[in-house]
Amino acid sequence: ERFGILESKRSFRYQPGRVSGFTYGIRMNNDPSSLSSYIEWGCSNQTDEYMFQIRGIQLSIIRRSVIPLPTSLLERMGLEEDDQRLVYPIGLGNSEPLWETVIPSSKFTGDPLNGEGDSGYSLNLKNVTMFKIEFSWYGAIGAKFYAYVPSGNGDCRWVLMHTLVIENGLEQPILKNPDFKFKYL
Repeated sequence: ERFGILESKRSFRYQPGRVSGFTYGIRMNNDPSSLSSYIEWGCSNQTDEYMFQIRGIQLSIIRRSVIPLPTSLLERMGLEEDDQRLVYPIGLGNSEPLWETVIPSSKFTGDPLNGEGDSGYSLNLKNVTMFKIEFSWYGAIGAKFYAYVPSGNGDCRWVLMHTLVIENGLEQPILKNPDFKFKYL
């Protein structure tokens, strides 16, 4: 098994009362014939991660945290209990398992960017695309995942792909630590 990690040296602090965000530009080209080969990009720390992932040709959103999502929140997002499991993620420098929720594009609450969503746009994994993750630390707010896609001749716009619907569903903040680093794996 081989992997490489590109990560920022500094973390970016959450500002209380504000939504924080990270924006990424990435060419998502991956080996479409292999499910064991994948790429991820997003924000990460030792207790929490919000990531985009390409495995084969499947685009997914990944949430990893020491704080599990209750079954009621998973169901609210069209997910099942089996969509969340305990894992030991690569490159976090800890031995504690995290709860991993895998959200395939077929279960996005917004536009799956497969040509059938509101934007009518299909992601091309060989093109450089901008992505954005917005989050807030408190348990009353979830996270939003966007892509910057063409909307006309010479025009682009942010398209909401998925929202983690957390509102009033947890008894604690959704993140243990809101200070994230940029991470490419």
